[in-house]
Amino acid sequence: MYKYGLLLAQEVARYPSTSSSILLPEAHYPRLHYHNLQSILFDPDTMLSHIFCVATLALSALAYPRPLPDCGQKDRPCKCPSGTSFLNSTTYAVIGGSAKDIKAIAGSYFNTDWFGFTPDSVTGPDNTKGSWRTLTGETDVGTYTFLERLYEIKEKRDGSFLHKYDQKNNPVIFYPQHGNGSFAGYWDTLDVKYVDDCKTDVLWNIYACFTNGKSEMFSGFHESALNNITAILKTQGKLRSNGTAPWSISSDKQPS
Repeated sequence: MYKYGLLLAQEVARYPSTSSSILLPEAHYPRLHYHNLQSILFDPDTMLSHIFCVATLALSALAYPRPLPDCGQKDRPCKCPSGTSFLNSTTYAVIGGSAKDIKAIAGSYFNTDWFGFTPDSVTGPDNTKGSWRTLTGETDVGTYTFLERLYEIKEKRDGSFLHKYDQKNNPVIFYPQHGNGSFAGYWDTLDVKYVDDCKTDVLWNIYACFTNGKSEMFSGFHESALNNITAILKTQGKLRSNGTAPWSISSDKQPS
C-alpha cells in the first residue's frame, strides 16, 4: 500500500490537475519482471510447459482464493477485525527546506510538538526500534490514550529519515455510551527524503482498522502537521524555496 502510494503520489505530483480524480489502490501484488516474461514467451524449449503451469496456477487461484491475513506491520493486502473498517490515507508534500533542518524539527520520535501533541510518557531511548510513546487525543467518540511503538527507523547523513510505528495497545474499546466499537490498530509511515539543499519530499501514510472511521480524519491531521513544519522553518529563517502544499489520497475500502 505504502510503496504503491509513494509511486502514485510522485506521479500525480507531476500532473496536479488530475490528482482529485485519482484514488489510492486498495492492494498491490508482485509484478512479473520483463526478463521472466521474455523467457516464458520466447524460449521454445520451455514455452509450452511454462504456459501450462501458469494457466494451472491461475485456475487454482480462482477456484481456491486465499484468505487475506490480518492487518499488521507487513505491507500487504490484509483484512480488519470484525466490526471495524479498513482506512488508508497517504499525504504528500514538497517542503522548501533542507532535510537536515526538517529532521531537527520532526526527526525525534519522542518530540511530537510539531504535530500538536506532547507525549504523556515515553519508554526506551529516543529513535530506537521498540521504543514507544503514549499520546492522549480527542476523537469523535471521546478522549482516548494510545501507545505508539516505533518498529522501524532509518536515517541518512543527508537528513533523510524513515519512521514506522503502530498502535501498541490495540484494541482500544469505545466507551459504552458510544456503542460497540474499537480502534483495532493503525500503522504509520513517515518518510522524509532529501532532494537538494532547498527541497525535501515528505510522505506520510497510515492504514488503520477502526469502527465507523473515515480516512479524511487522517489526511486533514497530516496536512496540518506538514504545514506546521513549513511554518516553523519560516519562523527560523530556514525556508529556502517554495514547496508544494500537502495533499492526500484516501480510501475507505477494505482490500479483498
